[in-house]
Amino acid sequence: MATEEMTLEDGRRQGRPGVGSRGLTGLAAAALTGAVLAGTTLALAGPAATAGATSSHAPTVHISTAKVPSVGTVLTTGTGLTLYRFTQDPAGGATCTGGCAKIWPPLLASKGAHIAGPKGVKGLSLIKVTGNHWQVAFHDVALYRFTGDKKKGQDKGQGVASAWYAVLKSGLSSANVAIAPPPTSTPTTQAPTTTTQAPPTTSPPATQTPVTQAPPPPTTRPTQPPTTTTTTTAPTNTGTGSGGAGF
Repeated sequence: MATEEMTLEDGRRQGRPGVGSRGLTGLAAAALTGAVLAGTTLALAGPAATAGATSSHAPTVHISTAKVPSVGTVLTTGTGLTLYRFTQDPAGGATCTGGCAKIWPPLLASKGAHIAGPKGVKGLSLIKVTGNHWQVAFHDVALYRFTGDKKKGQDKGQGVASAWYAVLKSGLSSANVAIAPPPTSTPTTQAPTTTTQAPPTTSPPATQTPVTQAPPPPTTRPTQPPTTTTTTTAPTNTGTGSGGAGF
């Protein structure tokens, strides 16, 4: 009893009125329990917090879609520029480098980047390419941009060199899509040409001259000269011969 009173007195001197030995023991236990619980909470929350921080700072590549009148619905960058594929690339690889990559910039990303694609589009991934880089691919087909496209909906790279084609959202090849001819200047309106044909010339009927046939000449029998019959009578000699004097 005296000990408890002395402890109370000591508590008053220390500015803690009403705190006894039992009170000190209870506070110490509560403090210890709180420290243990706080340590446990930190231990459990540490990895999750770290993972959350890493996830929030992980780079994200945004892929979108756009409707191109001459091709269809194609994959685009986050700003709407049409994405293309190179038909000479093998599956899971990229061969357009150097000067080629200056005209057809590859869609590169950081290792482990998250790809945010349009709803319903599957098959987007990262592939390791030359130079230890990572390039965005669609069904293992490397994706590129074209420097000739300046705004959303353009497809100036479609069919270039018969090797570059826009990537359709459906995953099918756009190589079979007819390439629209480049727009021409202001069309020239030609006035319709009216051709007036002269009426057909009717020639007067030809006048046929009747052919008068001469009557056939009369048939005249040839006149035969009269047949003259000449009868020659041998003369009769009446005379007395030299032997007639015998009478």
